[in-house]
Amino acid sequence: MKQLLELIIILFKRYRIIILYLIIGGTGAAIDFLLFIALTSYFHFTYTLANVISVSAGITNNFILNSFFNYKVKDRMFTRFLMFYGVGIVGLGISTLMLFVFIEILNFPVIFSKVLTILIIPLIQCYLNTRFTFKKGVVKNGVPVNSYASLQRRGKYKNSN
Repeated sequence: MKQLLELIIILFKRYRIIILYLIIGGTGAAIDFLLFIALTSYFHFTYTLANVISVSAGITNNFILNSFFNYKVKDRMFTRFLMFYGVGIVGLGISTLMLFVFIEILNFPVIFSKVLTILIIPLIQCYLNTRFTFKKGVVKNGVPVNSYASLQRRGKYKNSN
């Protein structure tokens, strides 16, 4: 039993970001789903408007929770939010394309296709958000850290002219 607990701790430490990202994403999905139901069933919004509002609420929830509890970054919040929201929209586009391929071309059942996208898209979004949105030290004094100007300033890249 002790070995199992130690293994769980090791795995959690190794995959912490992905695990928390998926847990937080689950809360965002619940907000999205419940708000969508409320807006369409009780407030009689059209499903398209309700979807835009509910998806935006889920993305906003996920951004706030990921910022403070998962990636623990609090700088450049507006810029990071725009990047996170953009990744959310990219995920929406990819999932829509995947649904088309699964349903219209491969003739998979609709629900099965949706489940496949739910399993794949969060992994893509986690990668993109880890790599870009929540990357620490991306900008220093208004210049991207790994940019040509930044590397020159730090003496890591010298012009041969």
